[in-house]
Amino acid sequence: MAESGRAVFSKRFYLFLGLGVAVFLGLSFYGNRRAVGQAFRGFAYAYLPLILFLAFMNYLTRFLRWEIYLRHIGVKVPRRESFRVFMSGLLMTVTPGKMGELLKSYLLKERHGIPVSRSGPVVLAERFTDLLAVYLLTLLGGVSFAFGSRLMWLGLFVLAVVWAPLVYPPLFYSALRRLRAFSLGRRLERPLTDAFHTLHDLMGIRLLVVATLLAAAAWFFECLAFQWVFFGLGTEMGLFPAVFIYAFSTLAGALSMLPGGIGVAEGSMTSLLLWLKVPKAQAATATIIIRVCTVWFAVFLGYLFLRGIGRKDLHEH
Repeated sequence: MAESGRAVFSKRFYLFLGLGVAVFLGLSFYGNRRAVGQAFRGFAYAYLPLILFLAFMNYLTRFLRWEIYLRHIGVKVPRRESFRVFMSGLLMTVTPGKMGELLKSYLLKERHGIPVSRSGPVVLAERFTDLLAVYLLTLLGGVSFAFGSRLMWLGLFVLAVVWAPLVYPPLFYSALRRLRAFSLGRRLERPLTDAFHTLHDLMGIRLLVVATLLAAAAWFFECLAFQWVFFGLGTEMGLFPAVFIYAFSTLAGALSMLPGGIGVAEGSMTSLLLWLKVPKAQAATATIIIRVCTVWFAVFLGYLFLRGIGRKDLHEH
């Protein structure tokens, strides 16, 4: 990564980190700082390894989907190297819509000469199937709720808007013709066309079903982690409510296009817990714990793996 690019990313990353800390502080004050502190002290930390393991299972399952996608488009990278690249991309979890995970495509280009126009569509397909999977989990978890129907309709609308050009290429080519009116559009015509063909291939029904099922399994692991947070707090939380609240909040954060859904996901999660009559301090504490153990745990692992790639390159050169 160029020095100037690294400097810009560092500034933005610390901004996102500061925003996350501010949200957690706001939650602790909202839930009564003293009561939240007491809830943290009473948390059964013996459950923490299991919660982190379930979060890690999310990453492993999504890595399997990443591998299937790469194999499908004929990109062959040693599995260990592919895993390093995939895990490094988790550092970008706190970018809008997680689109910073295009870092994976950059790493594949720098280390293996694979064009971004070839691997970039994989990241887009990942985001689409993540959104579809979380939407389906929201529906599954919400079977006994009538809450948030507007957001679920919005999610369906977004999915349809994204899906339409991929199954009906004339829409893409119509947009491309309009772009040709600009010099930038003419320069990007070839890579955009290549990327579209790859993405169109990745959106075939059979592959879409497999990828979405893997994504649903991955995010279900984090829903389970959310349920176990409540066991750690000494509170019962049913599986369906846990799935609905976690999936709904994740969907809200994704649709907000804010970095990592910061603020929106936490606000949605806390509000839904209060709606279920969970005490304010426990709702705030549970939200902080699950977000640290999922979003910020992913960022931490991504940082470690990216540093590991850098050290490996130094040894090789």
